[in-house]
Amino acid sequence: MTYYSKPNYSKHLHDWLKRGRNWHIEYDDYLSNHITHNWIALDAAGVSQNKMQWWQDVYINNVIDKGATSTAKGSEMLVPPRQNALDYTAITDVNWLYNIQSTRIAFEAYRDFFDKKIAKLGLNTCLKRYYPALS
Repeated sequence: MTYYSKPNYSKHLHDWLKRGRNWHIEYDDYLSNHITHNWIALDAAGVSQNKMQWWQDVYINNVIDKGATSTAKGSEMLVPPRQNALDYTAITDVNWLYNIQSTRIAFEAYRDFFDKKIAKLGLNTCLKRYYPALS
């Protein structure tokens, strides 16, 4: 019995995920921005590029789809990535583990650090090397 199979992601998904970097991971002081999570789910479900754009419009602009009965709440508060007074941006092989307590502040720095690691080492090697400590 198969419980999980890898979704057939489109060749456009990476471009949608890069768009998600235009906004901070949090908004309204404590809420999480889930636009990229939803793009992944929609893409795995095989929706059109127009539907992906529709989701962005709904989430970012709080646009009401005339056929829907509900709207996104609070999405108008999304903000660009923040700059912090404390500099947590120098995430390196030497200090990555010791900055874990600052992941809310340094989300973008960690994302960029691991993007480079995945490009250099591959996803499987990165997961084996870094995931145990992160979990």
